[in-house]
Amino acid sequence: MTMFAIFDVETTGLYPDRGDRIVEIAAAILDDQFRVVRLFDSLVNPGRTIPPPATAVHRISNADVSRAPSFSELLPDLDECFEGVTHLVGHNVPFDLAFLTIAFGKSGEQLPDGLHTVCTLQLAKRYGIGNEDNRYKLQMVAAALEVPLISEAHQAMFDVGVTAKIFSMLYEKPSGDNACTASWPVYKTQGKTSRQLPRESISVSCERLARLGLSLSTNLNKNFPDLGTFGNATGNKQFDDPCKIGLSSAAVAELKAKVRLPEATSFAIQRPHDEMNDTSSLTWYLFTQQKKDIASIARERSLTESTVHTHLEQALRYGLIGISCIATPVQIQRIAAARGSLPVNDGKLKPLFEVLNGEFSYGLLKCVITWLDRGEKPR
Repeated sequence: MTMFAIFDVETTGLYPDRGDRIVEIAAAILDDQFRVVRLFDSLVNPGRTIPPPATAVHRISNADVSRAPSFSELLPDLDECFEGVTHLVGHNVPFDLAFLTIAFGKSGEQLPDGLHTVCTLQLAKRYGIGNEDNRYKLQMVAAALEVPLISEAHQAMFDVGVTAKIFSMLYEKPSGDNACTASWPVYKTQGKTSRQLPRESISVSCERLARLGLSLSTNLNKNFPDLGTFGNATGNKQFDDPCKIGLSSAAVAELKAKVRLPEATSFAIQRPHDEMNDTSSLTWYLFTQQKKDIASIARERSLTESTVHTHLEQALRYGLIGISCIATPVQIQRIAAARGSLPVNDGKLKPLFEVLNGEFSYGLLKCVITWLDRGEKPR
C-alpha cells in the first residue's frame, strides 16, 4: 500500500554538512486516499546553540529546546509513526532530506533504501504554479493555489499541513503504483520515548489539517483520544479555482478536471446556523459554550484576534450572540462616530481603519458595523 510522509524540519541554519542541525521535525502520514492517518510533531535538542538569525526565522529559542529530546531519543517514536511509508514528500525536499539523513547517521541508523521522494516545489514548477516572478516558495505556491495559510511560515507542523494540501492537489499517482521498491521498516530500537515537545497539542494540529481540507482517517481518534469529538471525515468536493496567479486558463481547466480535493472536515458539533461554516462554528462553540475569551481562542488556535472577531461576526450577524460580549460601549461609540464622519460612498473598512489610526482591528470593526447595521440595542 502506498503511504506518504509529508515532513518538514526547522534547523539551526542552512548547511547540515557544516554542523547545522534539526530543532523541530513534524510529519503527517497520508494513505493512498490522501487521508491523514498519523501525525508526528516534536521540538529537537540540536546539541548546539541556535544562532539568533535562525531563531528570527522560526522563533525557536535555545530555551525552547533545552528540555527537548535529542534526535536519537525520538527515533523510536519517529520509526513507529513512519512505519510502512513508501514516499517521502516535502517542499524543496532535498533540503529536509539532507538534514534527516545526517541526523539518522549520527544516531547510528540510516534511512531505508529505495524510498520514493516527491518534491512539491518541483511539482509546482512543472505546472508553472508560483507568483508573477516565478517564485516557488511554499507561501507563493499556496497563494497561487488559494490554499489558506493557517499560520506564519516556518512552523514545522503548519508547513506540513500546507505542503500536504498542495501535494494532494498536484500529485498524480502512476498507474500500478500500489507497490514500491521499499517501505519504512520497524527499526530495532530499544524502548520508546514519550518525551515529545510539540509546539501545539496534537489535537490542534489535527484541527488545522482539517481546516485545510485534509480529511482525517476515522482511526485517528483511536490514536489521539484528545481529539475529543472533532475529526470525522466527510466526502469530496470539486476544487473551485485553483489559481489566479501563474496558470493559464487552459492549465486551470486541466487541473480542475483531474483534481478532487477532500472537503473540509465537519466538526462534530451542531452548527448554530446553516449559513455558518465549520471554522466559525468552532469559534462560536469555544466562545459561547466553553466560555473562552477572544485572546485565548486566538492563542490556542494560532489565529489573530482579528480573525477570531471575523468568525464571531457571523454569529453576531445571525443574532446568536450580542455585541456587548465583543465590544465595549466606548469602542462602539468611537467606531460609530468615525464611520459617520466618512463620506457616504467611502464607508468600507480600510478608510475607517485609517481614520481610527488602526486602533481597532478589521475584525472588531466588522463586528461593530454589522451590529450598527442591524440597529439592535446592546445585549
